[in-house]
Formats: sequence, structure tokens, C-alpha cells
Amino acid sequence: MPGEPPARRFDNNLVHVHRLGNDPDRDPAVFGHGIGDSASIPKQHFAIVAALPGTDTAIGIDADGVSPSFTLYVGKVPENIGAAYHWHKLADASEGVTDFTNRGATLYLRTYRDAPRYRVISVPLGASDLSHANVVVPAGQAVLTNLAAASDALFVVERRGALSALFRVTPDGRQTELHLPVAGTIDEPAENDAGLVADPRVPGAWVGVQTWVSATRWFEAGGGKKPVNDLGLSPADPTTSDYLITETTCKARDGTELPLSIIEKRGTPHDHRQPVLVEGYGAYGISSLPFARFVAVVRGWVDGGGVLAVSHIRGGGELGEEWHLAGKKATKQNTIHDFIDTAEQMIRLGYANKATLAGTGTSAGGITIGGAITQRPDLFRAALIRAGDTNSLRSEFTEGGPANIPEFGTVTTKEGFSDLYAMDAFQHVLSGPMYPAVLLSVGADDHRVPPWIGAKMAARLQAAGHEKGPVLLRVDYDGGHGTMGAGQKQANAEWSDGFAFLFWQLGASGYQPPPSQRPNLRE
Repeated sequence: MPGEPPARRFDNNLVHVHRLGNDPDRDPAVFGHGIGDSASIPKQHFAIVAALPGTDTAIGIDADGVSPSFTLYVGKVPENIGAAYHWHKLADASEGVTDFTNRGATLYLRTYRDAPRYRVISVPLGASDLSHANVVVPAGQAVLTNLAAASDALFVVERRGALSALFRVTPDGRQTELHLPVAGTIDEPAENDAGLVADPRVPGAWVGVQTWVSATRWFEAGGGKKPVNDLGLSPADPTTSDYLITETTCKARDGTELPLSIIEKRGTPHDHRQPVLVEGYGAYGISSLPFARFVAVVRGWVDGGGVLAVSHIRGGGELGEEWHLAGKKATKQNTIHDFIDTAEQMIRLGYANKATLAGTGTSAGGITIGGAITQRPDLFRAALIRAGDTNSLRSEFTEGGPANIPEFGTVTTKEGFSDLYAMDAFQHVLSGPMYPAVLLSVGADDHRVPPWIGAKMAARLQAAGHEKGPVLLRVDYDGGHGTMGAGQKQANAEWSDGFAFLFWQLGASGYQPPPSQRPNLRE
């Protein structure tokens, strides 16, 4: 409403039901804050409704917007479109449910309750709660990341680091691994585009496998003599053999093994002279994994002569919910330490030196890269901060801020203030250190991390007065939150500017201006 603070912008999210041909302005609200049996949903939460195929049942989801789990309601779809829905709360957020599918009247749930790397349980649609749920797939060493029910089997994905495996679970509980022709990642349903699709009314499933350097390849999965068949939707790309992808680990300072993905051109010398870009996110339990739109970004950096290191730092979901909690609120420093430790590992492995090393982070990854350059300004030559949260103490007062309180905390409590202050990069810029060259990229229409946050960070770094190179602010006046919702030309322009800046600062050939045009930079 006019005059209300930005933090109230997304209050009272409701779900309406629409019949084709009816006036949309008269569609009745059926789920959300203040509506019938779902009235207790907080007004700051997000309400979602999904129909279950082959049934007259719908699932209602109450999500806070950042937590992996949600509160789950079950309700019958009334024959009369104008009738009220009667919802029954099956599980609240403490049950750790993050994903669901059904086969007929059986509901399958992926949960991290008592299983931080997840397990799959099942209950009848008419169950009152989860107290008598059956364990369908128990927890193991790998992280269970996805599930989809077909008429003949339940298909389940597990992942170690960035590499996925697909399993077929028959109704009698027999579990069989289906060999994937491509070593890569099957996207999780809450991240990017879901890579596993099935219909409980027909047999088999469809699975999309993604790598860092190739488009998603889709396969048909079943239980016949040839359980995985290439659908031919994305022809194999012979140029992918030009790249070397190494899935390895890096030991953090506290002994924790951090998954690490390194992408380079085959034959790249490990002579401590390569332009290396370390990328990290580490928030919300979201994993840094390959996805289709990122292929051009990876190839752009590597084809330009660089090496990309994706640091699977704590706070993300690469190793389950424990991994998430190990980089959340009071433990957020682990996220920053892990990123720094990965950067140092790239030097030890012979890829870079401190003059050829850069870091980047986007959105919540701004906490990561912002913390890294303020805590270890000597380590990085340059940094790219994209729509980055570098002023965490002020974030909860932005339009998208209230939804982030469960992940980062609130300044209204002593503990929350301390946690947010510790992760606020803006508050830790000092006048003495020599900071890396930094390009901060913001969108004028960003409702998640408003542009003034990046502008403040740029101004503070410039005012500090000691930089290895320029501190620049790039404003896309037609842009939003990074490249989310951006057209291809717009996204290409942002990444091109970022890479050109980094290659310039890292001394890459072909990116250096002639001596007569070089600015007089402070050293």
C-alpha cells in the first residue's frame, strides 16, 4: 500500500483459484494468511498450491521464502469452484520436508528430519501427521536431492559434491542404480530447472543431466533392457572434450573437506600465472551446481584464458542440511573462511599467485566475497560483486528483507545484531589496508538487494583510499537482481563487463590498454 515501508511490499501473499472464462478479479482466495483453515500462515510468508496428479487432492505450502523446509497442508479440491477449501496441516516446517510427489493416494516426502543428508518417507494422503510414516529410502553418505513417482517406480537422485546418481525404487523396496551416460548434475527442484520429471499415471521418468560446460541432455529412464535412453533433444557437443573438469576437495582450516570444482582448458599450465576466478555462494542451503544458463558464463571465462574454481562452501546445501547450518547466522564466518581457504588452495595447486587471483559472489554471495576481501585484502588482486549483500545490518529493512530473517537473523535481538554485524562487509572496510580492485554490479530495479547497498560499498572502498586498482560501480538502469529475468543480450553485457574488468586487473594479455591510455592508479 502507498506510504508503507519497503519491507511490507510482499505481505499477504494469497493463492486464488481461477476457472477459464471467469473474471479474474472475482477469483476466490483459497489459501494463505487469513484464509479459512490456512488463516494462521504468517502474512510475511509465501503461499503456494499444487494439485496432485490422478487425485482430487491439492497440496498447500506455507514457505518463509528462504528455509529449505516448509509447512505442508493437504486438502480436497471441491467440485464447486467457489466453495471453501478445507485444509489439514500434515507437517510443519520442523519436520524438515523439502519436496513431495505422489503415486495415487500415497504421498512421498523428502525430509532432513533426523537425517541431515535427507531420506524419503511415505504416508497415505489421509494421514493426520507423519508419526507413522514409512521409510522408503533411508539416509546414506550421499545427499538425496530429488524424487519423482511414476506408475511403476519411485525415482530418486543422490549427489556427492556436484555429481549425481539416479536410482529406481520399485514398490517392493528394491533399489537399482541406473547408469547415466553423462557425468554431471541432476538439478534439484528448488534450484534452477528441475532435472527429474515423472507422472504417477505413466511408467518411467525423464532426467536432465547438466555439466559445467554443456547444455542439459535429457534421457528417458525406465526398467527395461536399456534403462536409460538418450532422447536426442540436445545433441552431444564434441567441443566439451576441450575442457577439463576436476571434482576434488579442499581442506578448510578446521579440517573440514570442502568440495571443489575446477574448470579449465585442457593443457592449461599450472605455472602460478593463470587468471583464476573463485566463485562462491554459501547460503539458504542452496548448492552451487551447473545449470544451463551458467554454461556460457563458464565457457566465457575459460575460453578467455582463465580457470574457474567453484567453491562449495558451508551455508550451501552440497552436503545436506548440516552443511547449511554450518554457515548460517552465528556460523556464517565458516562460509567466508571456506572461500578464503579455497582461494589459497588454488595458489597451492599451482594455478595462480596473488596477482592473478580474483573472487566473485552474487546476492547472498556478496557476504562471502565481501567478507573475503575485507578479511584478506592481501590475497586477491580483484573482485566482482554482483547484486551483493554487503550491508547485512540494513538488509531486513529492504523489500525482500523480512524473508531473510530466518537465514541471517534480525537486528532487533542482541545475538542477531552481533551475527549481522560480523557478516556485514561494509562495516569492516578500514582506511589502512590495500584492497583489491573491485567492480560492483547493481540493477536499478532490484527488489532483493537494492542498488544503494552496492553503491554504499563502492563509496566506502573508494573513501578508504588504498586500492590495488579501481573501485567501480556498474549500474544497469533496466536491470533487476543480477541476470534474473534479464534478456540474453543484457546478461551477456553484464558478464562481459565483469570479465573484461577482471582480466584487465589480473594482467591477462589482450585486455591491457596501451601505455598512453593507462590510468594513473594508486598502488
